[in-house]
Amino acid sequence: MTKHFNAILFGIALLLAFVATVLIMRVVQTHASQSQGSEKAVVLVAKSLPPGTQVTQSDVSTKQLPAAGLSPGAFTTPSQVVGQYTLTQWIPGQQVVNGMVGPPNKVKFSLQIPNGMRALTLADSSLIGVDHLIVPGDRVDILAGFSAKANSSNTIAKTILQDILVLYVDQQQHPGQVPSTGNSTTQSANNGPNSDTITLAVTPKQAEELVYIEAAQAALSLSLRNPEDGGIVSIPIQSQIP
Repeated sequence: MTKHFNAILFGIALLLAFVATVLIMRVVQTHASQSQGSEKAVVLVAKSLPPGTQVTQSDVSTKQLPAAGLSPGAFTTPSQVVGQYTLTQWIPGQQVVNGMVGPPNKVKFSLQIPNGMRALTLADSSLIGVDHLIVPGDRVDILAGFSAKANSSNTIAKTILQDILVLYVDQQQHPGQVPSTGNSTTQSANNGPNSDTITLAVTPKQAEELVYIEAAQAALSLSLRNPEDGGIVSIPIQSQIP
């Protein structure tokens, strides 16, 4: 009787051991499957790049890594970084994360100048008009006023340039003035900050024209345009310089 009972216990023990083995195997397989499923793509540095370099497709690669191995702020697709500019020194194999790339205006001012254009700065003392209303990104027309003839009180006004992009406005707050909101449609010329200089994007030829006119001590005025108005107006012959 005792031997029969012991055999039953032994059989039960074997059955429990088998069931435990099966359960352990299933847990291990499930964990491995979950680990594989939690892998994510991450963007890696493929080439050494100095700060201020525009990132191209060949400068980066992607690799599947466990989600736990991704650095905070890591980019997961090349399209998120291609076309941006490096803000730090890039070392091959690094994960590309926030703070390593940015738009041109975070790198250096020269990258904001459109191709084929030049940045030309005009002093506030030579400008009149709505310069206190102007902010970077606005577009303006430039007018010049000068004497028709030497020693003559008659003046001629001419629109010399149209639809010119404003790159930068150097504004300094003076006591008693309301701080600028950066909104050119709401800023008042009476309480806005003084603009010491205004930097424009012009062609090399346009830069020569402006410097020549400034040297002739002509009065320059800026005419602010609606951002949706990119048209070039035909100026009547009466308003043009002979």
